[in-house]
Amino acid sequence: MYVLIQPVNRKEFVERTFPNTYNYMVYQKDNKYYVKDGNTGNIVYVDTDAANAIQYAIDNSSSGTVLIKSGLYLLTKGIIINKTIELVGEGYPTLKIQPNVSMDAISVWANNVVVRGIRIDGSGSESTEGIQNGIAVGDIDKSVSGVVIIDNIIENIRYSSGTYKGISGSYGFGVALIRGSFNVVAFNRFRNVMHWDILLHPIDFNTNKEMAMYNTIMGNVGYNGLEGITVLTHNNTIVGNTFTNYGRYGIILEGGNRNMVLGNVLAFCGSSNSHDGKGGNGIRIMGNENVVVNNIVVVSYESGIAITNGATRNIVEGNFVANSNYKGDTNRKWGNIEVLDSATDNIIRNNKVYVGYTGYTRLNYGIRILSTAGAGNVVEYNDVRNGGYYGNMLIEAPNQIVRRNLGYATEASGVATISAGSTRVTVLHGMDMTPSKVLATPLGNAKIWIENITDTSFDIVTDTAPTADLQVAWYAEV
Repeated sequence: MYVLIQPVNRKEFVERTFPNTYNYMVYQKDNKYYVKDGNTGNIVYVDTDAANAIQYAIDNSSSGTVLIKSGLYLLTKGIIINKTIELVGEGYPTLKIQPNVSMDAISVWANNVVVRGIRIDGSGSESTEGIQNGIAVGDIDKSVSGVVIIDNIIENIRYSSGTYKGISGSYGFGVALIRGSFNVVAFNRFRNVMHWDILLHPIDFNTNKEMAMYNTIMGNVGYNGLEGITVLTHNNTIVGNTFTNYGRYGIILEGGNRNMVLGNVLAFCGSSNSHDGKGGNGIRIMGNENVVVNNIVVVSYESGIAITNGATRNIVEGNFVANSNYKGDTNRKWGNIEVLDSATDNIIRNNKVYVGYTGYTRLNYGIRILSTAGAGNVVEYNDVRNGGYYGNMLIEAPNQIVRRNLGYATEASGVATISAGSTRVTVLHGMDMTPSKVLATPLGNAKIWIENITDTSFDIVTDTAPTADLQVAWYAEV
């Protein structure tokens, strides 16, 4: 049994000892695959097809463990786990997907299954001849729970076009949670997966995003793919993952709501030297009511964290985001964090944004609210000092709430003096936006008011010129 305990410790969570007892052992010898009964010690099955041997061991286990010894296992078809067992690899046995064959290398169709210590190796090329995937959890008509996919290596999964479970498109995933809840994908390693490393994607995604909820994606490491974690479902936890060098996104919440994204590291996401190279973000938020907290997002091809596509009521807090606009786009001028495309009522709070990576400068803003953004986004308590090459912050859309950020003045106060014999004084307020409110209190007996509020100054006016200098305390805010 696996129990999630915080803080996460890989050594404690990943049990690297191998079972002393097993129902069946599968091993390779002289181009044949053998199945050994763990109770009698007898060889009970021999085949030249690795998939047949592994499937025999699974089908004939009532429960318990199927152990696969180290070696190369050539798959001409996928393996289906349709009962509660542990499929465990010793020494990371390699399940090699053959070219031009469509398959999910492993399909999990039962509750409380564990898949651990397996290496899945695809053909590693772009093709229209067959769809290849790593591990699929659940199916259109099979909802599963309690499944643990842990400490596996999945690599060289190719990018393919075709029809998968009735849906046409481009595919190639490492692990996909298709239908089911309370499953765990933890401490796996991904390399050269040419579409999604981890995909939370119910096949009936247009009408039923509740098909893969309350799952935990934890401690996984990926390198060189297209999208690290893609979430189209709700109420999942994504914590402590690291993804480097991705063509589009490190993590994308593509319509999923109420997900927690915590303590992940995303680097060089959307970089032009990765697969696809269309550009993207470290984290892209397109759903509602998600919480994105304490992540590190550095050197993104476009913006580091983007809130877009009408996303609303998301919280982006406590993140470190640095050196976005990796491609050096002088026209678009991306923000380390930005809000665009009708996104409304989101909170961007207490983040640190930074520019000035040693050896080069990235052409960006610290935080940018584009003119296409909706109203009511809150930007507060962020540290944007040295936040962007073009400026610490750029607020283009109206009706935003911007306050109390370090490096971007939206509040100011002071004492101005109307000189004797004069009726006004012009105050340079030093704020980064035009104040919407200016309050003034004369430190003497006088009637005063405010005129000519601009992005740089305002006037304090009195009706009668004082015979001595008149001091006026003032406060201004956006």
